[in-house]
Amino acid sequence: MHLVYVDFDGTLVKSNSLHYLVAVHQHQLASQRSLASLIRWGLAWIALPLILILHKVSESARDAVTYRLYRGLTRADIAAGAAAFWQKKQSHVFHNHAIALLHELAAQGHRIVLVSGSLQEVIQPAMRVCGLEPLIETYLTASLQYNAQGQCQCIEGQANIQAQKVNRIQAYESAAGLTPTARLAITDSLSDLPLLNFCDDAVVIEPKADLQKEALRRQWKILRESQASQGPGRSPNKL
Repeated sequence: MHLVYVDFDGTLVKSNSLHYLVAVHQHQLASQRSLASLIRWGLAWIALPLILILHKVSESARDAVTYRLYRGLTRADIAAGAAAFWQKKQSHVFHNHAIALLHELAAQGHRIVLVSGSLQEVIQPAMRVCGLEPLIETYLTASLQYNAQGQCQCIEGQANIQAQKVNRIQAYESAAGLTPTARLAITDSLSDLPLLNFCDDAVVIEPKADLQKEALRRQWKILRESQASQGPGRSPNKL
C-alpha cells in the first residue's frame, strides 16, 4: 500500500490562504449586507500587509493572524465563502496537471491524503469543484475551534506547517494502523522539506529555484503546466 501526501496551496491550486480569507469575508458581506460584515471585510484588507510581512518572518505567526480574522464566523460561513470562490475561479485557479496526477495515482490504487496548513472548510469545496473529493482518503489540515454557538474562536493547536505536518501524518498512520510500503510527497514548496525528507519519493509542482535545485539533486519528478513532466526523477508509480 502506497500513501500519497499532498500539499494544497500552490500545489493543487494557484491561490493561497489570503485569497480564501478575503473571499469568505466578501461572500459574507454580499449575503448579509450588515455593518458587522462590512467591518470584517475592511479588517481583512487592513490586515493583509501585516500577514504578507509575517509570511517572510514566520509561517506560524502568519497563520495565527490569518485565522484570527475568521473569529465569529461559523463553519458554514467559511465553507460557503470558499465554495463561491472556487466556483468563480475554477477555470483558471487549479493546477490541472497536478489534479490529473492524483487521478492517475488513485487509479493505481494509491491512497491520497491532503496535508495542509489551510482549512478543511476551504479545501473540501475546492476538491468538490475540481472532482477530487471522492479520491481523498482524509484531510490532515489546519483546524479551528468553535464555541457552543458554532462561531469560530481561534486556530486549534499548532500551525499545520513544516515538521507539524510530519507529526500529523505519524499520528494518522498510527491511529489508523497503517503500514505503507512507500510514501510519496507532492508539494510546491521547500518549506515542506520535513515532509519531503519523511517520504520515500516526491513530485514537485511548479517549483521555484530553491526547490527545483533540490529536486534535481535528489532525482524527484518535476511537474510543470508547460511540460507534463521533466527532470530525471522516477515516475511516482515506481515508488
